[in-house]
Formats: sequence, C-alpha cells, structure tokens
Amino acid sequence: MTDPDTTDPTKPTPLSAEQKQALVVQRKADAKAATQDYHAEEQALRDKTAKLRAERLEREKKAEPSSPKPRAVASSTSRS
Repeated sequence: MTDPDTTDPTKPTPLSAEQKQALVVQRKADAKAATQDYHAEEQALRDKTAKLRAERLEREKKAEPSSPKPRAVASSTSRS
C-alpha cells in the first residue's frame, strides 16, 4: 500500500493566489526585459550596418578614378 501522506514528486503542488500573482508579475517583468534586449540588439545591428555601409561607400569613392572613363559602345552588327 502507498502512504497517503507522501506526495507524488511528478505532480506539481498547487499554488496559492499570492504565488500565482507573483508568478504573473515575474513573467511580465521577464517579458519586458526580453523585449528591451531584443530592441537593443536590433538597434545595435542597424547602427553597425550603417557604419559599415558608410565605410564601404567611402572606400568605393576613393577607389573610383577622378574622371569616369567613357564606356565602350558595343557594335550592333552581329557576326555570322
């Protein structure tokens, strides 16, 4: 026979109203912190992308010749 005083470790113990409320408050705080972290990471990514884009454009500007070369015009006649 099983002892009725022992509790099943797989069965969760019921929470009191105060414990439930504390759990709700904690989850809301966790959600708010997670959202703030997400937005901060997204902003950091946008800032890094803008910085890298500016650096790339600056490199491309320095690499370009001061006066652009005229492009060669392809002839419209086809070889047969």
